Amino acid sequence: MLLASCSGGTAGVSTPAAQTAPRGGRAADLLPVDCLLPGQIRRLGGQITYVSARQAVKTSASDCEIRGGEYVSFDRANYATALKVWLPLAEGGDPAAQTNVGEIFEKGLGVPPDHQAAATWYRRAADRGYSRAAINLGQLYEQGLGVPKDTGQALGWYRKAAGLPDLAFGVVPAASAAELERLRTEVGRLQRELNTKQAELDRTQRDLDGLRKSVDQRRGEVDTERGTLARLRQELDTSRKSEQAATARLRDLEKAVPTREAQLAVRDKEVADLRAALARAETAATAKKSELDQLQQRIAAESGSQRAAL
Repeated sequence: MLLASCSGGTAGVSTPAAQTAPRGGRAADLLPVDCLLPGQIRRLGGQITYVSARQAVKTSASDCEIRGGEYVSFDRANYATALKVWLPLAEGGDPAAQTNVGEIFEKGLGVPPDHQAAATWYRRAADRGYSRAAINLGQLYEQGLGVPKDTGQALGWYRKAAGLPDLAFGVVPAASAAELERLRTEVGRLQRELNTKQAELDRTQRDLDGLRKSVDQRRGEVDTERGTLARLRQELDTSRKSEQAATARLRDLEKAVPTREAQLAVRDKEVADLRAALARAETAATAKKSELDQLQQRIAAESGSQRAAL
């Protein structure tokens, strides 16, 4: 590599051709370079003179030459040289240099990528209030490169870079796929149970309707029997009062009345049994409806949890 040096009083690499070549405008002179400026000659009192440390800056090639700085003239893609320029300043505590070194390590410019080293240099510069380093460090935390992935830490460094005060906050983790699948399975199971209970309720309702029809039918038959019995009793009374009533007819009527009364007792018992069955069926239907309402409430709660998790 050829190093260009234009300091007036320091040794540099030059050739006669370079000394006599015209300084016409060149696009290459405007390219940014890592320029290592010469140290300042300082005087302390009347007896001590010393040279300060050299300073690295990013500037154009032309400006670097004017200020007597040193930069890589032809091998500008050699980032290893840039690391040698910035590393001493970074170790000396310069936040801009520390950020440049961190970017070289992060991007693997001239060296193998080392995100852990990049995070270390970014943190040093960010702790000094250098916003670009804080942003870069936040990106490493956000992506989990060189440091544990931590959204909260990333947000904290972004806020610091923006000059915002620290705020208490919490990151709500998204529901895991396993949790969502569990909720879906539970909702499906409850839905199937609901369908089963609904079918049972419908079947019970049909049975109840059948029992009600039977009760109505039996009631009609009982009413008919009661009417017939009342008519027979009236005829019996009429026959007893009538002196001309035939004895045979009277005996027939006297036999018919107990028979009808026995039949009426049987029908009354059937009606009582049907009423008891109807009461039991209505109780069962009420219980099944209560179970159905509770199941619908559980499904609504599980569906709400699933929507909240999403």
